[in-house]
Amino acid sequence: MAKSALIANFHLRLGMLGIPNAIYNFEMDKISMYDRMVAVRANLPIEKIVKNRKRLNSKEREMERKAKEDISKLPIYFYNASTQTIQGVRRELKVLREKHGVKVASYDLFKKMKLQARYNSSTADMLAENLDEIQRIGKDLDIHQILVVQIGRSAEKRREKRPKLSELKDSGAFEEVADNVLLLYRADYYARAEEEKEVTTDSNEELEIIIAKQRQGVANVKALLDFFPSTNTITEKDITKAQF
Repeated sequence: MAKSALIANFHLRLGMLGIPNAIYNFEMDKISMYDRMVAVRANLPIEKIVKNRKRLNSKEREMERKAKEDISKLPIYFYNASTQTIQGVRRELKVLREKHGVKVASYDLFKKMKLQARYNSSTADMLAENLDEIQRIGKDLDIHQILVVQIGRSAEKRREKRPKLSELKDSGAFEEVADNVLLLYRADYYARAEEEKEVTTDSNEELEIIIAKQRQGVANVKALLDFFPSTNTITEKDITKAQF
């Protein structure tokens, strides 16, 4: 439901504002966070960049090259961290904080972070330990952290597909430590699936961000954004082109 796309857009904007940030990818995804960011910056279909680069014309290749050049100059640090532990993340973030002033870190997908096995510890116990350490990292390094996690599949079985906080896997553990919880919903995604329509370069969907928890604000409110699935671009409503 556009979780990785949202993170890519968010960190790209942070980088362009000059705010140092880091992205940890714990999922072995064929489409990397970097690829998504290049597609957003170049305003090119991500499928072309990842799978069909031979189909890029000379103008598109120049757009891709320029996007990569622009991103390389931004204070964004990418980590393919599929085998990384929370202790390793702490060490890297400490260096990034001291040397580069990193202020924001995202973990996609957080639950795939390698858990440190302990004698007689259940998966739930080890997850709780990781979450406790995440809180300590935030306080010790004075850094904002975003945990990207999946919603359970039960929502897809309901007629009303909009996700609920209770459907967040291990929702109790995450809700307890989180200052804010955002749930993503795309009605057009389900409508397109029912009609068996494919995504085109002109596809424009509404991305609904449900603020299910907000420690210092009002919960159960939502924000509406435009999502262009072909390029993974997310913009304010009624903006037809990415404003970067």
